[in-house]
Amino acid sequence: MAVVNLPVEIVSEIGTYLSNHALASASLVCKSWRLATLPILYYSIILGNNSRVERFSVSGCINSIQISPYVKKLAINLGGDGIDQSVLALLEPWVPRLTQLSELRWSLDYVPDNLQLVQLFQTKCSTISSVYVLFPEGRNFNSESVQIQFSLLLGFKNLVEFTLEIDEFAAGFEPNCARFLTSLLLNCPNLQSLALRFYDDDLQYSLDALVASLNHEVTLPHLQKLQITGTVELDERTLFSPPGEGPHPFRDFLSRHPRIKDLELGCLVLKSYNGEINPYYFSLALPSLKSFECLDHICDQVIRSTVASRLETLIIREGSFEKGVDFLPDKVFGIRSLPKLRKLEIGTNAFDDAFEIMKAILPGTEALEELRITTVPHHCYVSLFLSAIEYHLIHSIVH
Repeated sequence: MAVVNLPVEIVSEIGTYLSNHALASASLVCKSWRLATLPILYYSIILGNNSRVERFSVSGCINSIQISPYVKKLAINLGGDGIDQSVLALLEPWVPRLTQLSELRWSLDYVPDNLQLVQLFQTKCSTISSVYVLFPEGRNFNSESVQIQFSLLLGFKNLVEFTLEIDEFAAGFEPNCARFLTSLLLNCPNLQSLALRFYDDDLQYSLDALVASLNHEVTLPHLQKLQITGTVELDERTLFSPPGEGPHPFRDFLSRHPRIKDLELGCLVLKSYNGEINPYYFSLALPSLKSFECLDHICDQVIRSTVASRLETLIIREGSFEKGVDFLPDKVFGIRSLPKLRKLEIGTNAFDDAFEIMKAILPGTEALEELRITTVPHHCYVSLFLSAIEYHLIHSIVH
């Protein structure tokens, strides 16, 4: 059968629509097709078990074509029968060849005795800009050996994006965690995105304690996205109380990073504050904010601040919503209009709560394009829901 002589650019474009299986078949047709499809086929590699690691470690070239320069994303995940330490070592000779690697995902449920592989990624792959690190459960942060392991895993430099996930921690772990996190942040002055996902089945950690333990020299002038999720304790005082009611460790951290556009705070425990609450103080720390995700009670305060006029995305998570208390328009600080809001998501298991939030927010929106609600309206709310949407559409068209 004659081979269609297509330009490499066309074969490459077609390849972006094919499955990996189809790409593998296409790469066998002829050399020109192989040259066009291999960069797509090996762009992103996921190593989820021993056999995949073994196959990858011996596939240095295909018909004399080196594939290592095509690998841009590499994920070493736990999957199937997992990856044991002896097989993991097979990757070490490969690392210096990954000259175009930009993204590394390290996700194992154990820390290898020998972290030579991680150190090779840190020293031999200067093109890496995005890293995800999972620090598995069962590690005692008070142990010196564990602290050494943690320090080595966080030995990356010059990153643009970094995600750290911890699956278990001990009470009072914040200072030790912050100490090594400080080192990484100081080594990544151009960091634009930082995600901290710390989980534990029995404990929660204090966000203020973690941030207060960070070296005050830590300032990331290019930070635009901050995501803090997991079993977090968030203190209402540190967000909304007057300057004289401090300290405000987390708010001070935000103030040192005025370019943050995207902020996600997913907390398990919200520590209430009985003093004066003023959303103005929180808004001062976020002059560039465009996307915000947090509990309903916190979002209720945020839309009463100057931040509301800049928000383009608002994601409200279920928290301690109280009907007749939260999202009322006539509090001391009224709900402001959200003229730039394009996406609104309301996460709650009770549609009547979602409906109350909708009634408070929709009248002040003009550019809304996407509305998501995570619960289905009861039949008695359907007509009210449709009426609210219809009113919003007509109101938007008129204005």
